[in-house]
Amino acid sequence: GLGATEAELPYSPPSEYNQGVGTFAGISGQQGHSTLLLVRRGDDALREQPVGQIDLIKIDVEGFELEVLAGLTRTLETHRPALFVEFSRQTQDRIRERGDLTRLAPTGYRFFSIVGHRPFLGLFNRQGCSLHEADHARIAGNILMLPEEKMPMIRDLVE
Repeated sequence: GLGATEAELPYSPPSEYNQGVGTFAGISGQQGHSTLLLVRRGDDALREQPVGQIDLIKIDVEGFELEVLAGLTRTLETHRPALFVEFSRQTQDRIRERGDLTRLAPTGYRFFSIVGHRPFLGLFNRQGCSLHEADHARIAGNILMLPEEKMPMIRDLVE
């Protein structure tokens, strides 16, 4: 896993019904037992891999989003990737004001809510979704964080 620092953290595995909801966030009421797993600082893990330019990062970590973003500071400043982040309800509860989120992105990033016009399967279909400037007070769901210099790529999608 990726986080803000290198550590062994308790990981709560997903329930048998939804394999996509395991978390390092220590959410109360999470089903099952926890086990210790290694979490690495994102910048350190990426620096050790033979990757070139990083253009897109997708984050879907069930309440651990702020820690992952905090560990990618150098990568975000250097590569200026677009970020596709699913902010869970747990993370929404942790974000109380605009500064809590925007301080994790370098200067010049803009935040957009991805609003699907069709349920689930239409999310990535251009006619199936639109982008709206994110309301930082109620940020949740799928968010696109985009550096200002990449705005021309999506201008016709923003409502």
